[in-house]
Amino acid sequence: MAIENLVTDPNHFGKSKTTLYYYALNKNLVTCGKSTFFKYTSILGYKKPKRFKQQIKKVLELPEFLSGYMWILQIFQLLKVECKK
Repeated sequence: MAIENLVTDPNHFGKSKTTLYYYALNKNLVTCGKSTFFKYTSILGYKKPKRFKQQIKKVLELPEFLSGYMWILQIFQLLKVECKK
C-alpha cells in the first residue's frame, strides 16, 4: 500500500521511479529491493510524464562589426564560382 500511496500522491508528480524509491527508503516506507519497487510501480501504472522539448533554432548571426562586410563575403563567393568555371 505504501507504493500505491507514493505513486498516486500529487506531491510526487513528475518524479522518477528511482527518486521515489530512495525517498521511500529514507522515510522507511518500503523494505524491498529496487527491482521489486520498479515492478510494483509498473503494475500500478506509474509513468513519469515527459517534458516538452522545444526545438532550438540554429541561426547564424554575424557580430555587429561584421554585418557591414556581408556584401564582401558574397562577392568573394561569386568570384570563387566564376574562377572554377
